[in-house]
Amino acid sequence: MKHDGAAVPKLISTGAAEGNVSVDHNVSAGTVGVTLDYVDVSGNNVIMTNRFGNATGDYSASLSNNYYAAQQEDGGINIGLSSGSSSGGFASNAGVVASGALANVDQCTNCEYTHWGVWSSNMDNMTEAVVASQVPYIAGEITQDISGMTGTANYTGKAYANAYDNGDLGNIVGDLSASVDLGAQTLDSLSMDFGGGDVINIGAALSINPSPATFSGTNLTGTILGGPVSSSTINGALFGPNAEEIGGSFTTTDGSNKHVGGVFHGAQ
Repeated sequence: MKHDGAAVPKLISTGAAEGNVSVDHNVSAGTVGVTLDYVDVSGNNVIMTNRFGNATGDYSASLSNNYYAAQQEDGGINIGLSSGSSSGGFASNAGVVASGALANVDQCTNCEYTHWGVWSSNMDNMTEAVVASQVPYIAGEITQDISGMTGTANYTGKAYANAYDNGDLGNIVGDLSASVDLGAQTLDSLSMDFGGGDVINIGAALSINPSPATFSGTNLTGTILGGPVSSSTINGALFGPNAEEIGGSFTTTDGSNKHVGGVFHGAQ
């Protein structure tokens, strides 16, 4: 059996697609439709598009902004979408996507403009079985323009990740802290502490695009699963009308058989 749970989602936003990814969440109608693109541990290659629920409510249920779940569409997954490869629909699949509020882990209790969730799936393309277990994603309302904003914004929250260690796959939760200089439009610090000495930081300040307020880099440092980070990616954004929150996704590897990838979000 192939265990492919280490894929990490691109950053996504509600109400608009980012990189062919979208969330259509209609609380009043009680429906949610989620389409997710995923990249591999290098952070560069799109390897999967996954669809859950739909606008008619046939495969989904929504109780509030924070509580929803949706079943994977029949045949609603394509694997191998990177440049130069062909897509292939799975003959059968069974999976679910759910908001993080349904998970039994610590939450960012004061986050209003971002939320996280997980999806799991058991797929069969008639040649091999692929199991994806609790792969996290982040969604939110991206800040459209930080031009003219001043001061320092300090954020605290949570990070959720898949951890792959020499064949063993698990899920880890950590504490997030970050600091943004709004006037200079820079992410000056970001740290994710997963305990046990596993701490991931940005190695230097990252520039923030003013409109929309997004950032990206390859300069994460620190320790993952007891080994040093050798390569990484981070993609994120500020969220809310006035940069009230921060969120994004990341991948890290020690260059051998240790990989940690997931999402983070926090609020001022």
